[in-house]
Amino acid sequence: MTDYFTSIGAQTGLYSTGSQWSRIAGTVPSSSNLYAVDSWLAGATNLTSAKRLCSAGTLTAGGRVSIAQYRSSFDYDYSCIG
Repeated sequence: MTDYFTSIGAQTGLYSTGSQWSRIAGTVPSSSNLYAVDSWLAGATNLTSAKRLCSAGTLTAGGRVSIAQYRSSFDYDYSCIG
């Protein structure tokens, strides 16, 4: 599915917390099309902790953290790229 979205110019990412990803998917091999997909990390409770997620481990070894989500009264996204 990520290959299709990438082929039409859409940005893709893997959305999860690190602990949930480990339980659900485990280690993604370098041969997988998910290996280099960006991580969109959830679980921060404020902007400061979202900024810390930007330098946290990625969900796959070949990707990067591009978005960190945090919640207050609503969910917010913080860009880790830039």
